[in-house]
Amino acid sequence: MPGEQLLKALDHAWKALTPMNMPMAVMGGIAISVWQHARSTRDVDILIQLAPSDTVEIVRVLGEAGIHPRLFQPLLNLDQQQALMMFFQPPGAFFDIKIDLLFAELEFQKQALTRRVPVTLPGVESSIFVLSCEDLILHKLLAGRIIDKADCAFLVRVNRKEMDFDYLQKWMEHLSLMDKWLEIWREAFPGEESVMPRTPP
Repeated sequence: MPGEQLLKALDHAWKALTPMNMPMAVMGGIAISVWQHARSTRDVDILIQLAPSDTVEIVRVLGEAGIHPRLFQPLLNLDQQQALMMFFQPPGAFFDIKIDLLFAELEFQKQALTRRVPVTLPGVESSIFVLSCEDLILHKLLAGRIIDKADCAFLVRVNRKEMDFDYLQKWMEHLSLMDKWLEIWREAFPGEESVMPRTPP
C-alpha cells in the first residue's frame, strides 16, 4: 500500500475536487496497489471528466487548498493527452508530492469513469473511486513505457479470474493495442494462447 504521506495528499486533493461535482477516479500507482500489485509510487494520479478549458477554475479551487501548479504553464500535452501538473506538501512533510490530473477526453476514458470502483484506503477519509483493473490496463498500454507493460502483465496474472475480457478486447481493437496486449500476455503466461485472439479482418 502507498505511503502515509501519499495517501494524505490523495485525501486532501480528493476533498478539494469533490465540490466540483465531476466524475473522477484514481489511476497510476495507487490504483495498481488496489488491484494487488504493490510497487513504489510517489505520485497521485487522477482521471477527471472536465474539459482542459476548465483549467483556470481547477487551479483556483486547488490553490485554495494549498495545491499549486508545478510549472508556469501547468497544462501539458502528454502523449496526446492533456494533463494538469500540480504539487502539494502535506503538513509535517519535508517534500512535495506530485498530483497529476488527466482529462478524460477520449471515449474509452469517459466510459472508464462510469465503471470506476469504490474503495476504502487506510488513512483516507474520503469516498474514493479507482479505475477498474481493465481500464487501468488500457491506460497503461496506451502509455506504453516498460514499467507500464510490466504492471499490465502483473495485473493480468493476478486478476485474471475476475477480468472482463470481452470489454478489454473491444477497446484493445478500437485503440489498436492488440500487439501490445499479446506482448504482455506472453510475459504473464509464457506458452499459453491469449484468451483474446485477434478478430479476423
